Amino acid sequence: MLGTNHLYSAMSVIGIAKDRSDTKSKVRLEPTLDKLYELSLRESSHSIGGLAATTWALASAHDPRADALGRVMADRLIASTISSMELGLVLSALAAVIDASPAARQQSLTLADLVERELLGRFSDPAQLFLGHPRTLRAAHPFRMRITSFASQVYPTHGLAELARVRETDPAQQILRAADHLVEMQGELGQWWWVYSPRSGLYSRVIRSTRSISTEWPSWHLPPYKILACARTRVILNEASSG
Repeated sequence: MLGTNHLYSAMSVIGIAKDRSDTKSKVRLEPTLDKLYELSLRESSHSIGGLAATTWALASAHDPRADALGRVMADRLIASTISSMELGLVLSALAAVIDASPAARQQSLTLADLVERELLGRFSDPAQLFLGHPRTLRAAHPFRMRITSFASQVYPTHGLAELARVRETDPAQQILRAADHLVEMQGELGQWWWVYSPRSGLYSRVIRSTRSISTEWPSWHLPPYKILACARTRVILNEASSG
């Protein structure tokens, strides 16, 4: 049954579709996939991130609609204007499409090359992390450019690792460095901190908004799939490095 969040619903489908236990056979994914596909075709209703997550979910479930939705995603995508988290989702979706439909490989890789260049251009060497947003936002949204997030690392790292896997190439060094930095910054209780400085790479336990509201975001406030995504990223990188 579809929840109220497009992205989280798609992520749930991806997890279930990849489940190798008996649980998978007990869950009907078709109604959720149908609804996600319908929502994704409404151009104004959802972001590229939701569209990419749905494409990824369809491909993971070997649903033939993934190819068509991948083409819609390509038509709507302007890589230089969207968040790093969304670009990471796009790469994961394209890798899943290649896995499910080899005929779409060349078209998917062409788009992936463009997204990869944009993401790697957002890597901050001093911080060893990815910026959360394109540099073109600096003037309009200066506050956003002073922070980056856990999601802005996990999704690009996972997406770029998946791209390396389907290309059968070594992963970009930037994602190895970002993943290692996240592990280095992990809290003493195992927390994955949510907010980091794109200049120093240090995490921030407290962020003050323009209304002087203070909020703490340690890992136990994160949806489980984000922690799992980080763990999966390390597995992919370890396999790529050892292979």
